[in-house]
Amino acid sequence: MIEATAIIAVKNVRESALWYQKLLACRANHGGDEFEMLVDANDSDNHLLYLHLWDAHDHPSMLKAEANAGSGIILYFSVNRFKDAWENALALNANIDKEPCLNENSNRQEFSLLDPDGYYLIISEKIKKVE
Repeated sequence: MIEATAIIAVKNVRESALWYQKLLACRANHGGDEFEMLVDANDSDNHLLYLHLWDAHDHPSMLKAEANAGSGIILYFSVNRFKDAWENALALNANIDKEPCLNENSNRQEFSLLDPDGYYLIISEKIKKVE
């Protein structure tokens, strides 16, 4: 099995972590001003997203905070509680790009928004597997 977790550069790790926790009902699993690991609230082995402070630790792609954050990146989250995520986005007064609608390509409900650093997110309903 292969797993991937995105690491994005942010201006304020703690503020971004709180924003994502409120949106996705996830939790922080590291703590700190330079790096945070966000995990599923019910499964700390399920890593969702890592937040990294711009200009910390000399990573070549994270050296210029004035760069266009998120250029060419879409963060795609598939969630079990789609309606809750939408209500959380509204409660955050998030910068909504697209309200919930059916994506005919995936046959799933989704909405789009920008996070506080300008990253583009798509929140999609998770389709339950039939066993």
